[in-house]
Parts: sequence; structure tokens; C-alpha cells
Amino acid sequence: MLRSGEEYRQRLYSYHNDVYLYGKRIENIVEHPCISPVINCIAATFDGVKMGIPQDELFTVSPLSGKKINRHNHIFTNAEDAIMRVKLLRNLSLSTGACTHRCIGIDALNTLDIVTRELDLNCKTEYHQRFRSFLKEVQDNDLAVAACITDPKGDRSLRPSQQADPDLYLHIVDRTPKGIVVRGAKAHQGRAMAVDYTLVLPTTALIPGEEGYALAFAVPPGTSGITQIMGAAANEAFRLNGQEEDFGNASFGGHIGALVVFDDVFIPWENVFMCGEVEYTGRLLDLFVRYHRMATGGCKAGLCDVITGTVAQITKYNGVSKASHIKDKIIEIVCLAETAFSCSIAAATMGESTEDGNYIPNGLLASVGKLNAAEAISKSLTILGEISGALAATAPSVLDLQSPEIGPVIKKYLCGVEGVTCEDRIRMFRLVNNLLFGVQELVATHGGGSPQAQKMAIYAQSQLKNKAAVAKRLAGIE
Repeated sequence: MLRSGEEYRQRLYSYHNDVYLYGKRIENIVEHPCISPVINCIAATFDGVKMGIPQDELFTVSPLSGKKINRHNHIFTNAEDAIMRVKLLRNLSLSTGACTHRCIGIDALNTLDIVTRELDLNCKTEYHQRFRSFLKEVQDNDLAVAACITDPKGDRSLRPSQQADPDLYLHIVDRTPKGIVVRGAKAHQGRAMAVDYTLVLPTTALIPGEEGYALAFAVPPGTSGITQIMGAAANEAFRLNGQEEDFGNASFGGHIGALVVFDDVFIPWENVFMCGEVEYTGRLLDLFVRYHRMATGGCKAGLCDVITGTVAQITKYNGVSKASHIKDKIIEIVCLAETAFSCSIAAATMGESTEDGNYIPNGLLASVGKLNAAEAISKSLTILGEISGALAATAPSVLDLQSPEIGPVIKKYLCGVEGVTCEDRIRMFRLVNNLLFGVQELVATHGGGSPQAQKMAIYAQSQLKNKAAVAKRLAGIE
């Protein structure tokens, strides 16, 4: 059963999540101005056809049921699945200028499908059957899934088991015949309040003695004991003041992270997919970052496409679109986007199949792609700032423009080329403001692991020993 974006929204009304923002509990997340952009982005993953996204990118046939499903709930079986994922993310990012908020969910689904099978095979557990039952529910009902991975971490120089407060990493506090009880928190979660299920995974590879932290499970919305504390983004003040006109990309351009607190939360065994198997946490994380980093090149290439279009439009409004240096800057952004996208397509193409039919992206190319994608966004935004000028930061409010006293003055002095209204020009600068001063660059940098994490993975897979041996042979060294 495939759902529409509106059916997804209506379902959210029945959920009762404990969500706070600016010290107040949010009673209605669906209509809250700071959360609605996240909901709109997720709704786009159901309604993408209306935005011009091809059917074969949005939907596929589940090998488990033979039914048509949303690709965000699909388990990869071949390279084509991975390629379609990258292409879909680029198109969704281009259509919304924002995060889809579902990529981490599909990455967690694919990861758990492999790891739970390996756990059952080697540890005589029942995780895979549980997971497949969960997956069937997700696919059959076209549910939106998110995932929580990053813990608060406390003192980064200490392992989870060495922290002064054990709750700084989510862990088990009780085990019963019916399930487990967990305590702790997950940080930087921008969509847990707006999905049908949230998967929880460990954030780091664990060692013997840290079994209590080796947990993977699913939680439905409204679960007792979970509190979500939304982050305070500076530009969200426009929304709270009812100034949608001043928020560039008002429909989709918001990315609020939340601290998700688990205060002795009960998880029934049927929703538990790992409990204490520390030796598999490294494998789980390696798989997850392969899927997630592969996708990043598609997502960030789409955002670079938005930046390219913004540069083209703002320079047109300013009357400098035909300048040679502007064309050079646009070419540079296009090259950055296509490099990141190419790495993701390569990672998708040059992956490997498991004996059980799963498909895993190439780890080295995925990390290279993620690193390039982060650099592409950073450099593209720098170019956007250079070209746009100071009005991206100093333009008056659209409300000022509507003032009978000062509106005419603004229109007189902040006009651009003939034929373009002052309001349209200021709206375009507001979009620039949203891109430059929002969270896009930080999300691109740290989502899927900080740059140093990719560099470590790249170095570990660089085959230096073999390459050094070739250098010695060519130099004639025995």
C-alpha cells in the first residue's frame, strides 16, 4: 500500500511525541512552523512524481513481497538499486533544496538486514527473523523510517565504558522476559519527531566489557520515556514571528536537530535487533557508512544544483550574468557537483554482492565521494557568497518593503535590473541567506562522519603497501 504525502501527514496527527522547542512543549508538530519544513521534505519522498521525479527512481518492487514499494524502504540487491538511490537523492535535493530526512533510514535498514543475518548464523540468535517481520510492516504500510546513531559522547578521549556518566552513551539498564529497558540519548536527530519508526544503532565500535552499549532496536512514535529537545537555529526566528516571506525556501528550508532522550524506555524483544554482541558493532558501522556515504554525493550534488541556479538568478537580477568571471564560477560549481556525483555513482557501481543477495557499495569510493561532497558544498557556498554580495546579510525584511512609510524608499534604492521587482530581488537574497547562514555546510561536513573519519577510512583502504612495492620495482630496488 503506497501512501501520498497527505496521508503521511494525517498519520502524524495520531502520534503523541514529547517534543520541546524554546522551553515549550509542542502540542501539534504537523502545523508547527519550525517543524513543517521537515514534514514537507519527507512528504516529497511520497509525492515526488508531482515534482517531476521519475517513477522508477521513487518506486521499485520488493523482492520480499513482490509488491511495489517506496525506494526508501528497499533492500539493495544489485548495483542498479544503488545507482537509482543516488539519482533519486540528487533529484529530491534539487527539488527541495534541503535534506530528504529519509536517507539515514534506508541505510540503517540495509545495514541491519545484513548484520542480523550474520548474527543469527554465527551467534544462534533470532534477530534476522525479527528484523524481516519489522521490514515487512514498513514496506507493506509504506512507513517513513529514521535512524538515531550519534550519542552525546561526553569526554571524547574516553571510551563509552569509561565515562563518568554511563548515560552519555545509550545503554541497557534492565533485561526482562518481554524485552529490554534502555537509558541515554542520541544527538543531532532532525526527523525522529516526524516519522513512523526510528531505528537506533550504536555510534562506535565496541569492545568486550561494553556489551551494554551494543544495541540496535526500533521504536514507534509516542513511546513512553522518550523526550525530544529541538535545537535552536537562529534563522528559525523568522518562522516563529510569522515572517515566512523572509525565510528563503520557506516550504523546505529548515533542518532542526534534536536531542532524543531515552529515560528508562522499554523495548519489546520483537523490536530488538542486537543486544550485547560487541564483536559485530564494527561490522555494523562499516556497512552503514558505506551506504550513507555513497548517497551523499547524490544529495549534495542536488544541493549544488540549487546553488548553481541561485547564482544564475541573482547575477541576472544584478545585471552581471554575462560577465566571464561569473561563468567561470558557475562552471566551478558544476564541476564540484559532478565530481561528487560521479564518486557516488562509482561507489554504487563497483560494490559487491553477498552470498545472500544483498548489495554493498564500494567503501573506498563512498568515503572519497563523501569527502568530495562536503568540499563541494563548502566551496560552492563560498562562491555564492562572493557573487551575491552583502545584501544576502543586510537586506531589509519583506515586511519593511510592505510598509507605506519606508517601502517606497527601499524600492527606490534596492532595485536591480529593469523588469525585476524589488520584492523578487529581496526574496532571492533571502534564499541566498538561507543557504549561506543555515546549517547546510555543517550537515554536509559532519553527516555520515566528520572529514577526518573519511580520511582515516581512505587511508586504511589505500593499499599503500602494494603501491610502495610497485614504486620500488619501477625504481629497480630489490
